[in-house]
Amino acid sequence: MTTNPEPSSVPIKILLAEDDLGQANLTMKIFSEAKTPFEIVRVRDGEEAIRYLKKEGSFNTAKTPDMILLDVNMPRMNGFEVLENLKSDPLLSEIPVLMLTCSNSDADKALAYEKKANFYIVKPGELYQFYDVVKYVEEIWLSGLKQAKP
Repeated sequence: MTTNPEPSSVPIKILLAEDDLGQANLTMKIFSEAKTPFEIVRVRDGEEAIRYLKKEGSFNTAKTPDMILLDVNMPRMNGFEVLENLKSDPLLSEIPVLMLTCSNSDADKALAYEKKANFYIVKPGELYQFYDVVKYVEEIWLSGLKQAKP
């Protein structure tokens, strides 16, 4: 879990579903430089994401995330299957989901939006571009979530 503490604010809770440890670490490292306070919890595959979101097994005390960063290509259950599962659950369907993927396929983008993803982000190839993505997520998504928190 990565935390970017700011004592006077309630942190935004982010669930990162990413099977690649290197990509997960990079994402958490770059987010650690954001100004918005947040907590990131990482799960390693789609099945673990569903168990976390439904508070099953070892995740029975998990906090419901304010936002989900969801990789498309994961083992056991891919991101599209996770997205479809959570958007069909009335208790989870309102959580914003940002698909985070290496796929620039128009078919994948269309499928993500068909399954009600809130946004589709292609993982950039260059580190500086990844900072731009995080800046966008912070300015558009995290700031909106921060305003909505009590």
